[in-house]
Amino acid sequence: MCLKGNRASLPRTLAVALAAGLLAFCSATAFAGEVSTTFFAIEVESALGSESWSIASADVDFDPLTDTWSWAGADIPLGDVATLNQANLIIVGDPQIALGFAVTAGAADTTVTILSAVLSFDPLVNPDGAASAGVTLTETGGDPTASLVGLAGDAGSAYAAWYNVPPGTVFAEFVPGLTTDTTISDDGNTGGWVSMGDTVVSMQAEYSFTLSAEDQASGTSNFLIVPEPAGLALAVLAGGLMLARRRR
Repeated sequence: MCLKGNRASLPRTLAVALAAGLLAFCSATAFAGEVSTTFFAIEVESALGSESWSIASADVDFDPLTDTWSWAGADIPLGDVATLNQANLIIVGDPQIALGFAVTAGAADTTVTILSAVLSFDPLVNPDGAASAGVTLTETGGDPTASLVGLAGDAGSAYAAWYNVPPGTVFAEFVPGLTTDTTISDDGNTGGWVSMGDTVVSMQAEYSFTLSAEDQASGTSNFLIVPEPAGLALAVLAGGLMLARRRR
């Protein structure tokens, strides 16, 4: 992600040099990524049994111009345990994971785990990250109350954003639980860019929760990582000044 600025107050030579340095730096920071073999996976378990479904990364759409993998699916039966009503996953190598889903439990309380592929990329030292996620719970069964209890992350949340997988470190987690007799939604976000304070080489998104029988849960999420802004600015400035000296 590159910044735009006002060059009017800069000497022309330095302004041109900085612009050239910025262009070169932005090109250099397009971090081509690689995804793991399994692109999207869901596992469900209840008193009715356990089922799983997945799609391979080789079987989803890939755009080499934008380094983007994308997939969407709907109405995927998981035995008697649950139905994956819809799901979508977009992964960008520069790097970003956007994951969404809707699932309906069968006739028993159901544990649901949804995982994106692991996105790997060249090491980023002290990058910034941002994450957001929302979950909606709808009472669609015969019981008067629907409930969702989060199981992901360190504290037990419906959504968790992980980095350096495996073994994985939790960057952010949102929505610990929900209860309703109709429909209810909750969401969370990091409030902007947050320093990750580590060298980061991979990332993954997860939804994991227990869903009450015959009820539906859905969610959307986004997880992004960018180079440390201070380091980016210094690199652009250094590149610009170097070009300016060469022009003198």
